[in-house]
Amino acid sequence: MKTWNVLVGISLAFTLAACGGQADEEENQDIPAGGDSTMSGEWLFTVDHQLSDDMLYVEMYIENDSEEAQTLTFPSQQLYEITLVNAQEEEVFRYSNEHMFAQSVTEKTYEPGETQDLREEIPTEDIPAGSYMMTVELMVDDSTVESLSDPGTFTKSIEVEISESE
Repeated sequence: MKTWNVLVGISLAFTLAACGGQADEEENQDIPAGGDSTMSGEWLFTVDHQLSDDMLYVEMYIENDSEEAQTLTFPSQQLYEITLVNAQEEEVFRYSNEHMFAQSVTEKTYEPGETQDLREEIPTEDIPAGSYMMTVELMVDDSTVESLSDPGTFTKSIEVEISESE
């Protein structure tokens, strides 16, 4: 009986030692999940704008700057958010307040070098003249943003000057 207890004890010790050693390796946050490298330098997101009459035209460009196909996942069918904030840090416009989006996951695969052009027109007739900070954010899922070396890759802020309506 003593021999049996010793064997069970030794087996238990080896099992605990083996499990304890593997847990540290699996929890190493420096190693990306699935062995993938970070997405630094693989995505370009640029924003341009023009003001004309009573309209703010916003152009967004998403480019896969890598040498392999990449997929962006969006938690809903909303691909981007645009906000305008005045000098008093009051939000005067939010794109999503004007629209409804289906709450279904949307995926878009981009081939190497592929660029997608998104455009939006924002009426400015009800926005007081003045200087605004326009922030444009691509609404990709959090796991994609967290995998980037620069978490601000898909967010751009631009100063916009809106004139009096004529």
